[in-house]
Amino acid sequence: MTEVVKKKRINSKAKGNSGERAICKLLSEALSPFKFIRSPGSGAYVGGKNFETNAHLYSQEAMAMFCSDVVCSNEKDINKTFRFVIESKSYKDTEKLEVLLNGKSNIYKWMDEVRIDAAKISKEPVLIFKWNNTPHYAAFEKEVQLPNELNILILPTGIQITHLKPLLEHKSFWEI
Repeated sequence: MTEVVKKKRINSKAKGNSGERAICKLLSEALSPFKFIRSPGSGAYVGGKNFETNAHLYSQEAMAMFCSDVVCSNEKDINKTFRFVIESKSYKDTEKLEVLLNGKSNIYKWMDEVRIDAAKISKEPVLIFKWNNTPHYAAFEKEVQLPNELNILILPTGIQITHLKPLLEHKSFWEI
């Protein structure tokens, strides 16, 4: 009799946490002296709908530590300001081109999330994402001036997507 092998279940929370740690390491190495950490609660305290309930409990500085997935932890120490609020996503399956073109991609929803969080602390939104077996990508609003030499995909809504790694070579792009 043939033994049925069960497919291992993917723990999406663990995958997301692991993805956030990888982004922290990548950003900290590339953008030193900035240091990045996973936000305590990964946006749970003042992210999304929790903002209305909890925002009054936090100073602007504390809110900056809680409203996104990955945060710069040492801006005051180095006397520099990181320009963006980061939303991090790691998913197993890549999306098909058609969903990017017809407006049904998760990227649109994820950008909406990070736009809301960025507005709370007056920074710009960036979505850093990847799927299994792909490099990291970064998505920005159409108003953000990306370095000219990058390969940029512009979605129908104007969202700009590029590979993260070559963009990290432009350190001044990331700070105010």
